[in-house]
Amino acid sequence: MKKALTLFGVFISSSVLGGCGDGSDPASVRATRMYWSAGFNENGVIRRADLDGNDVEDVVAVGTNVVGIAVDPVDPQLYWATGFVIPFGKLQHASLDGGDAQDLLSDLPFPYAVAIDRQNDKIYWTEILGRGAQDGRIRRANLDGSAVENLVDGRFAPGAIAVDPSHDAIYWNEFGPLDGPGTVWRANLDGSDARRIVNQVAFENGGEGGIAVDTVANRIYWTTDTSIQHARVDGSDTHSIPTCVNPSGIALDVPAGKMYWACFVDQTIQRADLDGGALEQLVADPEIPHFIALAAD
Repeated sequence: MKKALTLFGVFISSSVLGGCGDGSDPASVRATRMYWSAGFNENGVIRRADLDGNDVEDVVAVGTNVVGIAVDPVDPQLYWATGFVIPFGKLQHASLDGGDAQDLLSDLPFPYAVAIDRQNDKIYWTEILGRGAQDGRIRRANLDGSAVENLVDGRFAPGAIAVDPSHDAIYWNEFGPLDGPGTVWRANLDGSDARRIVNQVAFENGGEGGIAVDTVANRIYWTTDTSIQHARVDGSDTHSIPTCVNPSGIALDVPAGKMYWACFVDQTIQRADLDGGALEQLVADPEIPHFIALAAD
């Protein structure tokens, strides 16, 4: 069954074919909705829908480039980064229905992706700066924006980030130098013991990157130019699942055995089983979806 609707003059088609990186307990939280960032410049927006792609609606008209998003699973709040805003971007937050939107941190140099650690009341984010320049970094702060810390400096364009506080770990991907492949990295929550765990991640076609951690099976998932790959948290036992061109953000619904991702080129939201089976296209979004998060609201 297909459903079509118009939102603020934008035609959205949803096809029903049947972060998470937030530090929550995936064994006890069942997602009910998905949120994603889309659009560029003044068309930047955050949208949401039911997990089957129905009831698409705009939540926040950001009005500038919006990239990474995350959901606080305890105090239901939506967090996002307004990246690639010259000269500085912001971290912002709002209720899950978009109400009471406000700045959390301002004057950040190209913030890209965000992740929530609710066990320690922290927000983590990447600052990508410029690809090819080894000047990106990983940072964190309290959820009220206080106590900003630089955790890992000198990175080659860090992209998406995921947090696993139960194992004292953060994971992120790096787009790498202009003439080289991307990588996947791990560090402790305080940024110590940073080490590369996956080499040769293909980002040559301009993908936005995405990463998520399954804290039950102790596996990480990340996107490449044409696939979703997953491995043990030490980078071993890698598997590849073919997907659309340039899959971007990825989110896991571990209790349901599902993963969701945004397709940058196809302009769709898709999902499949964690092993890649039962592929479904859920939403077509002509504003181009970027990152995705799940919420139990």
